[in-house]
Amino acid sequence: MALPLVGMADVLRAAGLVVVEYPGWATRTQTDGPFAPRAVMWHHDASAVGDSPSVPAQMANLANNGAQCWVDRAGRWHLVAAGRMWHAGTGGGWGRIPAGEGNTYSLGVETDHTTGEDWPSGQVLSLRRGTAALLRWLGASPYDSLC
Repeated sequence: MALPLVGMADVLRAAGLVVVEYPGWATRTQTDGPFAPRAVMWHHDASAVGDSPSVPAQMANLANNGAQCWVDRAGRWHLVAAGRMWHAGTGGGWGRIPAGEGNTYSLGVETDHTTGEDWPSGQVLSLRRGTAALLRWLGASPYDSLC
């Protein structure tokens, strides 16, 4: 059975974005609970300032926390997993994401960015375009489905 996000590469490419498929992404998932994405949650990876090309490999290791996608500073979308990942923690909930259920109900998008670092315009434009495409695909609105 295909994982819920296996069509994500096609969605992002149809939006005109560059997609890098990390080896094994289409079958990668955590097995600690259900996954029914209906929202998108942005994160910054808190890496060192500048390019951090090793982040997708760290996220792909299921012993680490990581999201389904990582957007590098050039705006390329690196797909890491098509199933549930540990990216959301226990948070208080937001919009369509109930408290403590971010890993169940949201697709995580990490960004190559850290506090105080400037946002490259290509990364920001790509995040906007890709997130809009993913929300349409999920049948969701940025009003209550983008955290």
